Amino acid sequence: MVVVAGCGGQVDSTSGATNDPCPETIADGGIVDGIDLAAPDWLPDGFPIPENLSIRHINHDTESGSRLITGFVPDGDQAVILTAFRDDLGGDGFEMLLTADGFIPVFNVAFVALSEELGLLVTVDVTGEELPVKADGNCQWREGILVGMRFEEADPDAARELYAGSLLTQGTASARVGDQDFAAEGECFVHDDTHSFIATSGARISLLVGPADSGFGFASADVPDGAGFALDVVPISGVDPVFGASPSGFFVDGMFIDANGDRAPMAGRVEATCG
Repeated sequence: MVVVAGCGGQVDSTSGATNDPCPETIADGGIVDGIDLAAPDWLPDGFPIPENLSIRHINHDTESGSRLITGFVPDGDQAVILTAFRDDLGGDGFEMLLTADGFIPVFNVAFVALSEELGLLVTVDVTGEELPVKADGNCQWREGILVGMRFEEADPDAARELYAGSLLTQGTASARVGDQDFAAEGECFVHDDTHSFIATSGARISLLVGPADSGFGFASADVPDGAGFALDVVPISGVDPVFGASPSGFFVDGMFIDANGDRAPMAGRVEATCG
């Protein structure tokens, strides 16, 4: 979601300490970067920031009204942080419009929450990261969890309508390009009439299908140091790809380009199944 500022200095890979003190806080307009920043004054009173969160980045875009906070929890646990955060928001009257179905996303948001009283939409993502923390005036690198929070003013009814039917779950994908078959497990995200799949294991399969009748989408399948194919969307092959979606999944049929340049475009199909 956002870019986080780190510490300067050379890192001692043995102790994790740096030779230089942590840098001063840097502020430029609505953007603030640093370590252990104070919560911004635009944050709603009593908003339940995750425990032990060290705020690293604040961004307030006055033109769009979008506001961002990124924080770091040293030695944190993703599942514990997410569960506590969702419970705390629910206790404050937030309504969950979208949440990952029993897993922690790698590539997508973790949940989206709405406060009807505040007219506020909060989008949250988490990821494992190694970042510096203050230790005796210096920076010490620690593993932990990076938490991103996006705050947007929203009409409650419009927000509910936007996320109605949205889905964030795990799924599988298969691809057959020419005479080669690929398979993967990954994340399915269905939102605003757009379907996407990104692999987290197996072959690197990606699939994006835009709104119905848009003719928009993309697909690829590859194995590192092996084969790699990308959908011909130009199309230089003269064949337009065909995209489709159903309640259980989505697909593309088309011509694929060999990323290694060894063969001419060849027919293929990539299909994802969600849930």
